Amino acid sequence: MSRPDKSLARLTGVAQAIPIVTGTCTETDAIYVGGTGDLVVRFRDDPSVDVTLAGIAAGVWHPMKVVQVMASSASGILLGYTT
Repeated sequence: MSRPDKSLARLTGVAQAIPIVTGTCTETDAIYVGGTGDLVVRFRDDPSVDVTLAGIAAGVWHPMKVVQVMASSASGILLGYTT
């Protein structure tokens, strides 16, 4: 799975929302969760295994190397990339 071209993602304003399409390639270095819930993700180290993160804390960035967000009951999810 290839990483998105960061040069295309440069923002000049404030991001209002970044929709997540579950089950698609969403390789990221961090995930922000706005509202508490569960996430089912696949980590970069073993992308064949679904891992459930139950009751993930809201209002913070979670540094994790994820290649896919498979499902979510959390809200306000943003994906972050290091530059």
